[in-house]
Amino acid sequence: MKIYHNPRCSKSRQTLQMLQDKGVDVEIIEYLNDIPTVAELKDILQKLEMKPEQVLRKGEAVFKEKFKGKTLSDTEWINAMVENPKLIERPIVIKGNKAVLGRPPENVLELIWRYFQIANFSASVGFTLSRIKRVATYGRKVSRKINIQKAIPSTAKNIKMPIVCIVN
Repeated sequence: MKIYHNPRCSKSRQTLQMLQDKGVDVEIIEYLNDIPTVAELKDILQKLEMKPEQVLRKGEAVFKEKFKGKTLSDTEWINAMVENPKLIERPIVIKGNKAVLGRPPENVLELIWRYFQIANFSASVGFTLSRIKRVATYGRKVSRKINIQKAIPSTAKNIKMPIVCIVN
């Protein structure tokens, strides 16, 4: 997981702390020093499923001085953010092909659990992760196979409940 982080920002610090408290291995990118390229910013926006104007920090002095009241194309906004990285909303957390803004920091939990479904199996049923091929969700069978390896770390293979599964 990656976080585009500004250590001077309280929300960015809270988001990073939340990830670390959850035991998530995080690659920290201080984007004011390691400025994303145009291609990287386009990729981030695609993962966020947002337009460049949606991730602008419109309260920043540089926005008010140079861009307030202007209508720019997506490409022009991206170039403006690369030239003025303070304009990029923070923090941005990326996992695979999805990303979220950490405003509020709890948005990161959505990213961590976005494609997870939680199924609570009774310990008396006796399922182990290696035996589960399908998961019952709300009383129905999910017709797709689940990827156990992505859902639960290898150190937790003998857990019987709750079982966290990703539905592919």
